[in-house]
Amino acid sequence: MNEEISETLVEEIPPDKSPGFPLIGIGASAGGLNAIQVLFDNMPDDTGMAFVIIQHLSPDFKSMMVELLSRHTGMQIITVQDGVRVRPNCVYLMPASKSMTIQEGRLHLQNKDRSMPLDLPIDLFFNSLGNECADQSVGVILSGTGTDGSRGIKTIKEQGGMIMVQSPDSAQFDGMPVSSIATGLADYVLGPEEMAAELIDYFQRKPGDLSGSLIAGRQETRSVLQQILALIKYQEDVDFTLYKNETILRRLEKCMNIRHISSLEAYLDFLKKHPDEVRFLYRELLIGVTSFFRDTEAWDHLESDVIPALFKDKNALETVRVWVVGCSTGEEAYSLAILLNEYIQKNKLSNDFKIFATDIDKQAIDFASAGIYHEHVVGEFNSNRFKRYFTETEGRYQISKSIRERIVFARHNVIKDPPFIRMDMITCRNLLIYIAPTVQKKIILSFEFSLKRGGYLFLGSSESLGDISKDFHTINRKWKIYVLNEKVDRPVPIVTDPERRHLPLFQRRYEPRREEHIGYQDVFSEILIERYAPSCLIINEDFEVLYLTGGVDAFLNFPRKRMNVNLLNMVNEELSLTIRNAVRRASRDEDTLVYNNVPVMHRGEKQNAVISVSSFMDHRDHRRLILVEFALEQKSESPPTNVIIDDYMIADEARKRIDN
Repeated sequence: MNEEISETLVEEIPPDKSPGFPLIGIGASAGGLNAIQVLFDNMPDDTGMAFVIIQHLSPDFKSMMVELLSRHTGMQIITVQDGVRVRPNCVYLMPASKSMTIQEGRLHLQNKDRSMPLDLPIDLFFNSLGNECADQSVGVILSGTGTDGSRGIKTIKEQGGMIMVQSPDSAQFDGMPVSSIATGLADYVLGPEEMAAELIDYFQRKPGDLSGSLIAGRQETRSVLQQILALIKYQEDVDFTLYKNETILRRLEKCMNIRHISSLEAYLDFLKKHPDEVRFLYRELLIGVTSFFRDTEAWDHLESDVIPALFKDKNALETVRVWVVGCSTGEEAYSLAILLNEYIQKNKLSNDFKIFATDIDKQAIDFASAGIYHEHVVGEFNSNRFKRYFTETEGRYQISKSIRERIVFARHNVIKDPPFIRMDMITCRNLLIYIAPTVQKKIILSFEFSLKRGGYLFLGSSESLGDISKDFHTINRKWKIYVLNEKVDRPVPIVTDPERRHLPLFQRRYEPRREEHIGYQDVFSEILIERYAPSCLIINEDFEVLYLTGGVDAFLNFPRKRMNVNLLNMVNEELSLTIRNAVRRASRDEDTLVYNNVPVMHRGEKQNAVISVSSFMDHRDHRRLILVEFALEQKSESPPTNVIIDDYMIADEARKRIDN
């Protein structure tokens, strides 16, 4: 692969406009005043940091915070006015009647939206703080009720910042601390009297330049890094070797800093002795930020330009199929489901949709499957939509069953696992930016293979298609929405995991022409997932079996003496004629043929089966191959779209099952 071309897959990020010094956001609510005072009692006046305090205050409350806090610090205390520039060694207070963000080094005030059922000013500020100050940002959560802050700290962590939470036993009200700790993102859990010293140490400690060591070709550094990643793979079953070294090293350095460890070798020893730290590092590397309808403008474009197109050419019984890659805790998948559902209802359509939402993180998948979120989700919806799709359960909010049932959440590694197929749309936002450039192109090629012609692809705002863009039309350049060309010659994706580069069991004459050839098991294993593991096999146009799986042998009669890999010799004469005809038609018309109520011998008993036959092209070798699937009649599913139902003794009741 051309390295120069591959580097274009992720676009340049605009230069950092952050203040250039550490900025500490402090979120507090009920009982927080005492914790704030104790923190500043122990904080020197010349740390070079700036502090921004966000409290939950009634709009009618007359704050005495300037007077009260001035007794505990010699730093200048400023009640924020819109547009004020932050400076080091100053403390900034948010006015009671406002909410606040930071952008390009200035604090900006907004009027609170009193129509919203919940006010979450800490989340709002922390989101902007993480995006503004990156690894110079710190989120501090002190005493308070509710869950405010637990969403915003995710943004800070994703951008390389640090999170400090008051220990629940030291907090007058532990709701906010407990909620933030439950995210698993807290770097420190401390009493307020301990926080100042750790903050100062954190920004004074400077581990060795790991990136510089790798660039300089230090074999010792590379070897230790490989051992650390091997530890993570052994314990957590995730391989980070194909992620960008810069991302891994930056987050490694942060973890070392938190543990007061200055060398990579010492940190490796620490990891070997503390499995919990391996888990902590794994979570640090996997941090992903998501929210409902994140980047509102992008979702507006999806709603107006893409979703109507997904249904435009569907007949009344067809299902729209979407793959959400890197779904994290599920918010994006649910957001898309809500828009699809609303479009169907608004236009009185009889179509349905199915979303396959995948992520490498099992914990995130389990969370997403439950669909239960803290109160911060209220602020991500208008009130009518929230009431329609959420129900309160034990102080939290669960998305409606009708939406949850249309999403399949599954653990999946997009780097090495085979892709889903026949997708109308794929979303993969802000995942590729963490992947090594040499792997990004292979992932996008797998998306191209997964999409139907005319299917849509939605990437993150800092990602692009690179030289693969010739296969797509751009729908929206800013928000990276693309549609696959109708006539594109889609490749079979390349699987990067060396353990998966193997030949099918029965393959003899058909040899791969290059080392990276994918085995047919990898290409089609997702079909097994989609159809609940049907028995299937792949043959060429000469009826030679190239691969079989899923217990298909229970439907076939294998020769007892000399092995023959011709499918027609493994079935009775009547079925042989049917398969021969189906292969001819599938090869010519590129449709899927379904034969229902087919009498077969299955494990020694006469039963009825459904047999489907479809073809695909291996474009590398310009060779047409055939997929044949077997399923017992009572287990048959509704046929895929673009299907021809042929008469093979089809009974009326069986036909109804297919039609429905």
